[in-house]
Amino acid sequence: MLGLVATRRTALRAAAWSVPAALAGSALRGTPALAAAPARLADPRANQAAKDLANLLTGFSSDRTMAVGQQLNVNGDAPFGPLTALDADAPALSGRVRVLGWTTNEWHYAVQHGYNEEVLDDLVARAQAGDVLVTSWYPRNPRTRAGAHDSPGPKVVRRVLTEGTVERKRFLAEFDHQVAPYLRQLQEAGVATVFRPLVEANSYWFWWGCDNGRGGSAAWRSDVRKLYRLVQKRASARGIHNLVWCCSFVPGSDYRAADPVATRPAAYDIAGLSSYDFESHADDADELVLGSYAAMAAVSPRMALGEVGPANSDGHWDPAVITSGLRAAGAAPAYGMFWFDDGEPDPTNTDGSQIQGLKQISSLTGGKTWLGTASEDGLVDVAP
Repeated sequence: MLGLVATRRTALRAAAWSVPAALAGSALRGTPALAAAPARLADPRANQAAKDLANLLTGFSSDRTMAVGQQLNVNGDAPFGPLTALDADAPALSGRVRVLGWTTNEWHYAVQHGYNEEVLDDLVARAQAGDVLVTSWYPRNPRTRAGAHDSPGPKVVRRVLTEGTVERKRFLAEFDHQVAPYLRQLQEAGVATVFRPLVEANSYWFWWGCDNGRGGSAAWRSDVRKLYRLVQKRASARGIHNLVWCCSFVPGSDYRAADPVATRPAAYDIAGLSSYDFESHADDADELVLGSYAAMAAVSPRMALGEVGPANSDGHWDPAVITSGLRAAGAAPAYGMFWFDDGEPDPTNTDGSQIQGLKQISSLTGGKTWLGTASEDGLVDVAP
């Protein structure tokens, strides 16, 4: 989740998506997919479920459509609240949200404290019925053992990359005990997931992030790529091969962020832009922020709007700008993920450092109307 955030606190669908044979296979954005070509994934041992998911995402983009996604607050009192809020007025609309996001951090915390134990089973069932899961991991700072936002800096990254350090042991232990078991549970159920570790890695607000306001040092850029590779190796060592690996990034021109092209991992399967329109800037015009999208699309096998919507908004934001913005740019991401409502907006904030506010589809002006333009399979036409 971009920036400094507040603490994040049914019916199954019977229809499953299928991958059109003519669209199967991976392709660079703007290049037609090869007919019946199998997906080539970052993990050479990727299982069939992961390959099928990658082909499905490729097919969405090749068809110039975007699947609708909604992040869930699996640590909250109503983990599926962003969907039930749609059901309240228009039950058919919630069925058009076919990409569901969740974080291992939130769910692990909930289970450790004795609630929401059933949520992962619910997500598995939804995925088995045809929904796409996007799993994120925000690792704690392995030096301070505080949250992901604590004390950003390249020294921690370097320590994690160094054999025998306590930081490395803590980092890998967190993956082994708080991430791998849940990914393995999905795998055992025959479910693949898009996996976002080290979210927004070219930013500066997480401990793995950029080490200066000038795009980061060459040493940090090299190390953050190695850190992503370390996670990939650990997943493989733990027998996890159901992942479509996501490279999460923010616009390189904003937030004193590094160039995402220069910091991207050596191998990944989809790049996801965090695209937020900061309402705190007193600009009433809704905007789809696509900074660095084209540059990453030119070098990435697939693209997504990993997070999209307004920041610091009171709800007066119309998602129709996403459709018009994508059409104007000629862009066709595989999916667009709205975040859940995460706090009251701060009208006094003008620097964009806070992004609390109303974000989920049901809370945005025009959100339900826009969702109504999606097909029953949750696909929005973005063809120019």
